[in-house]
Amino acid sequence: MLVQYIGGDPGNSGLPLTDGDGSQITNQFTTGFWSALAKNSLASANYNINLDATGFSPYVINAGTRLIKRTDAGGSWLLNGTHSDAVGSVVKRTGMNGIYNLGGGTQFGIGRHVQK
Repeated sequence: MLVQYIGGDPGNSGLPLTDGDGSQITNQFTTGFWSALAKNSLASANYNINLDATGFSPYVINAGTRLIKRTDAGGSWLLNGTHSDAVGSVVKRTGMNGIYNLGGGTQFGIGRHVQK
């Protein structure tokens, strides 16, 4: 897999979102996002992601901060898998599926949540 960090606002298309526990993801962190391309026939129907968002803004990272995903560069954000509480600046999601090698690949960002 080839992963690249891209600095700058990833946009808010598709937001707000409602997570499985009823929490609302209202905004994206505007510091940057990650783009991943599947390589060498990589395919997974069940993976976990841990992203270190040290220095991200304009919101505070806390246990409820959400990892968001999109499969079309500049497309709509969506939720995939299950939220796992952030630890420090590391934002997590488990049980995810699909990393693509077409177009912009799969992109991962950080979303601000509002407690239910």
